[in-house]
Amino acid sequence: VVAVIGDGGFLMSGLELATAVREQIAITVVVFSDGAYGQIRDHQLMEYGRSHGVAIGSVPIEGVARALGCDFVRFSSMGSEPWVRSSGVLVVEVDLSDSRGMRAAQATAVMRGAARRVVGESLLRRLKRLLGT
Repeated sequence: VVAVIGDGGFLMSGLELATAVREQIAITVVVFSDGAYGQIRDHQLMEYGRSHGVAIGSVPIEGVARALGCDFVRFSSMGSEPWVRSSGVLVVEVDLSDSRGMRAAQATAVMRGAARRVVGESLLRRLKRLLGT
């Protein structure tokens, strides 16, 4: 069994790993680590070009995993171990950064916000209706 979660979700539900360890359930949990509540942040960036109140900073995923009796490995752009074996609960942390697509969406949202301020919301709505978008 493989579970996939972000570091924000791990903060909310990571202690469930204690049950998996206690019940000796072989599971791998992949934690995508970007230092934020990712889905909320991505939505804010695409809609407004900036985010607010979603940064969670550095989450001690390794410390939590090891304290609960889990095996742990971290993968990053710097490289890591190619093979990891575990007979119990394995937590895999994957360090992330923004993709090219996310940066483009953020730039589009900034431009959209500037257009709203310059043109005005009501005129922008009328233009959208005329253009059929």
